[in-house]
Amino acid sequence: MRLKSEAMSRNATHNFQTLVCSASGVRSAFSDHRGLALWWRLVLWLHGKPVTGTLPAEQYVECVARGFAFYALLYRSLACVFLASGLALSALCRSDGATASYWPAVSLVAAGYLWIAGGLARRGAASFRRGDDAAVTQLVTFVVMVIAFLSMFLGGASVSAYHLGWLTTWQNVLSGVTFLALGIGSYLIELVYLVTEKRIAVGESSS
Repeated sequence: MRLKSEAMSRNATHNFQTLVCSASGVRSAFSDHRGLALWWRLVLWLHGKPVTGTLPAEQYVECVARGFAFYALLYRSLACVFLASGLALSALCRSDGATASYWPAVSLVAAGYLWIAGGLARRGAASFRRGDDAAVTQLVTFVVMVIAFLSMFLGGASVSAYHLGWLTTWQNVLSGVTFLALGIGSYLIELVYLVTEKRIAVGESSS
């Protein structure tokens, strides 16, 4: 696996988000598409000002691995929340028939889905530390799974808010578009990073 270690100056804070957002492949990802370029600049701006310089290969690898390891912990913790809510709802609705079992079933499916996604992130982080080619496949699949989950969650939340009358139609639409464009869109940073930064082999010294 080959990933570029262009990252930060020595005076900058060494963190996963800054490293990924500062990669040249990420900064120029949609430069040839005027509409997407404006949106992409906004997404990157929300993640902070880019920094220049290089980071030693060992620190670079550890920084990226820790970032995805944190995602693994985050989404497996969320899986546990969905599991607990699914079991609780199942216990409360056990006597209400098949219709009442819908939300417990959704929660349990979400729990399993997020547990698998978190496992991909954990294994991908470990593979990244070892310099295995499998890391990119595992981590790209993880990010795609997260984007898919958040998109489905957004759709469900939007429909629920509409039927419960919590938001007007335009409030619902605008909030959904904003979350989709800026919230879910921010996960594309990691996805673009993984598929574009392949110029320096992991484990080599950065120059």
